[in-house]
Amino acid sequence: MKTTFNLKFLTISIIFLGFAAVANAQNTATATASATVVEGSSVRKDKDLNFGSLIKGNTEGSVHIAPNGQMTYSGITAPSGSSNTPQAAQFTVLGTAGASFSISTPSSFTLTNTNGTGTMTVSGIDITNWNNTIGSGGETTFNVGGWLTVPANPNVGLYQNTSDFVITIQF
Repeated sequence: MKTTFNLKFLTISIIFLGFAAVANAQNTATATASATVVEGSSVRKDKDLNFGSLIKGNTEGSVHIAPNGQMTYSGITAPSGSSNTPQAAQFTVLGTAGASFSISTPSSFTLTNTNGTGTMTVSGIDITNWNNTIGSGGETTFNVGGWLTVPANPNVGLYQNTSDFVITIQF
């Protein structure tokens, strides 16, 4: 009887082990995880917008600096031989080559006399030398010009903006 019991026990154990082997059968697959790190996009100011030195006049006038640096004076003149050389502002967009972006500028902003009272307005902001795509070297440079309205009999001094000439780049 003991033999029969052992034989039954052995048979039942083998059956359960077989079921356990079938129940524990597993299939696996492996996946690869990855991440790509790219350059962050940013904008850098290379040159400030400078309308140069202007001779005080009795009538309102205007000065235009084109993005290529060409100056146009209307109703006002610049002193000859001035060391205060006019220049368009220049910015560089840095980032992943081929990435696209857009530029927005203020419609106008104010320059305030740092030596006293008086203001001048910069408007007609214009941009050239950009195609809204970062170049193959990871950067693109563009220039910004605009129109400065000079009032009649302005107070003598340096006129500067405080914070409202902001170039915004959208990626």
